[in-house]
Amino acid sequence: MSQDHRTILFSGRVQGVGFRATCVDFARSTDLTGTVRNLDDGRVELVVHGPVADIETLLQRLSEHFGDFLRTVDQTPGTPSNSRNRGLRIIH
Repeated sequence: MSQDHRTILFSGRVQGVGFRATCVDFARSTDLTGTVRNLDDGRVELVVHGPVADIETLLQRLSEHFGDFLRTVDQTPGTPSNSRNRGLRIIH
């Protein structure tokens, strides 16, 4: 299974609506690892590592769930993580 590492920035109405908790909840049934956090400029940053199919499924579910709240979703290749943490976690 192909693995990927991405940094994804979400803008729109993504703070104060449970976006980070929903990311963690949706990722629970996957093999994804990484972090999700609010940025000072109002965006949310998701740094995610794992199977490409799981990342794409997570993004699709977030898009369906938050719909018009999302204005933009910008993705860039991320750096592989040496973290032993499992799952997605919220950082502050």
